[in-house]
Amino acid sequence: MNQHNLHVANIANLTHLWEEMRTSQHTIKDGCAFHLSDMWPNRYWLDLDTKASLTQQDLQHIQSLPANITFPIWDAFPDDSIAANNTKQLEKYLTQEGYQCTFHQTAMILTPSFTELALSSTKKEKDHIERDDSHIKEISTFNDINIWRNIASESFGYQVNINSIKRIADNKDTRLLIHYSQQEPSGVAMVHKTSDILGIHQVGVLNQYRGKGIARKLMNHLIALAKEQNITHLTLQASSLGEPLYYNLGFKKQFKIRNYVKKPKDRSN
Repeated sequence: MNQHNLHVANIANLTHLWEEMRTSQHTIKDGCAFHLSDMWPNRYWLDLDTKASLTQQDLQHIQSLPANITFPIWDAFPDDSIAANNTKQLEKYLTQEGYQCTFHQTAMILTPSFTELALSSTKKEKDHIERDDSHIKEISTFNDINIWRNIASESFGYQVNINSIKRIADNKDTRLLIHYSQQEPSGVAMVHKTSDILGIHQVGVLNQYRGKGIARKLMNHLIALAKEQNITHLTLQASSLGEPLYYNLGFKKQFKIRNYVKKPKDRSN
């Protein structure tokens, strides 16, 4: 795949995962549709197959959406494309309507067949690994789902919807993993497969277990899994906190993602 197709594959893996959690489609006009995830992860995005150009009038329906919806803006398309123009129109409208960019992510990619596991780690992590009594478990019971949801919620600082997790736990292309330290759950991860792409999502570690190499161990486990399955590429969307680890593991930057949320109304007046 060329660079543009790999960009699209990264987005497609992410949005397909959101669709599997539960979404509705809003057709704006012929060849133009949006998707709404109305519970966690609460996203609204333009269909990747949109062929029509957006106008500001097309976007007025956004005013009726719930206030907690996040709009991802991806810098992933050629400048002269309809997709790039639609992205600019959407971002312009969001800014005019009082939305603000609350967090950035970096889309990243790795070709597992051409890389060795990056096992370098800090001295603190090495000391922990030497006395390592941890293990990684794939969820298999309802109790596992609850544990996964609770660890993810605490790790990321927001409430993960249990119904969303139940839906994807039954999906044959999605796997949820829990890392245990001394029999105590300490971290989580999720992978979702689309075609030959394995998307890594929701890698989180509880605060009291950070700095012990758990995120690295989860990532190496997932890279090894991708090699076993003959996956051509691993993709993810990194926070600023996770970027150093992913670069160390061999991931490369693809494009930036800006996430917009409605500004809360000023109630001081």
